Amino acid sequence: MIQSVWSFLSTIVVAAITAAITVRITQRIIAYWEGRKRIEQTKLSLYMSWMPFLADCYARARYPDAQPHDPKEFLRKQMEFLGTLQIMGPGDAIGASLEFFDLAERGFVKDASFDPDAFHGSFTQLNYWLCCEIHDERPVEKQVLPMKLKVGDRLTDETGEWEISGPPYTKADGKIVVSVQRNSQPKFTQLRTWNAHERISIKRHR
Repeated sequence: MIQSVWSFLSTIVVAAITAAITVRITQRIIAYWEGRKRIEQTKLSLYMSWMPFLADCYARARYPDAQPHDPKEFLRKQMEFLGTLQIMGPGDAIGASLEFFDLAERGFVKDASFDPDAFHGSFTQLNYWLCCEIHDERPVEKQVLPMKLKVGDRLTDETGEWEISGPPYTKADGKIVVSVQRNSQPKFTQLRTWNAHERISIKRHR
């Protein structure tokens, strides 16, 4: 009789402890995702607050006669934006923003080297990295064989960052060929060739 009661009580205690642990874990998971959501919303609000400035830079660079350029005000806002990125991230957006602002200034003063397509590409690239940060979808660095490359993979070499724009294929000599495009200049494409056994360092979204 005593053994039966003890067994019954043990079962109740174990069930109670299990339930308490389950509730605690569930609460922690919910708190984690709610925290993540608040962070995403904060970043989204912060980055969206800068969008009018970026859009204004874009329009003024493309149509410099529309409004006069104020170098001091442009520098002030540029440094505010870069300072925000240095604190909040992502680091990849800093490089993209520097390229965007450099091209924008060339557009403001009608510099002959200003390339509208490259400028548009830099704006797209900047937004890409901001979106990655807001939604916590930063690409993962990994090494893959050439035949494992996928459209959208990003790789960096001495000439800059490139995006895989076509599926890999094999040449008659066994080497692997793939087409790439500049992130800032989608119309500018090249072919890259690797030995089949080479490992390539890339960034890929999960």
